[in-house]
Amino acid sequence: CQEGHSFEKISPGATRRDLAASVLFRIPILRELALAAGGVDASRSVVERMLRKGLSIGVLTGGEQEQILSAKGEHTVYIMKRKGIMKLALKHGVPIVPCYCFGETDLYDQSKVALGLRKQIVKQLGLAITLACGRNPLLPFLPHRVAMVQVVGKPIPSKKT
Repeated sequence: CQEGHSFEKISPGATRRDLAASVLFRIPILRELALAAGGVDASRSVVERMLRKGLSIGVLTGGEQEQILSAKGEHTVYIMKRKGIMKLALKHGVPIVPCYCFGETDLYDQSKVALGLRKQIVKQLGLAITLACGRNPLLPFLPHRVAMVQVVGKPIPSKKT
């Protein structure tokens, strides 16, 4: 972790676009929310266009698998089949800034109900349906109060290939 540096200092929001699942941009209300939050489609063509414009890319590499398989108190990172963003960083010669947030898996209690079906939906549609509940069943989107620690590493330079 860099002392005194935050991700926002390394990669300011004005020069960064955060990736969102392509399926979100096909659903009208979710599309508008993703765009309002500064999100862009995670498709290869859009990412390459952003990199050519000189913008940084923010990505949660675990994607849908991490969303439906995360469990309270466990930290499992699904990155082995997610190398495309690293290849694009090398292709365009942009640095890679490793980041990780500890404690995020404790924000919600995840249900394993219909997990097989939900995995199929991820595989077929690229959409994760999470069954989660926070601290109040009447307000399930209200997260548990937990300590979270975000670690931001030094940028790893890459040479244009």
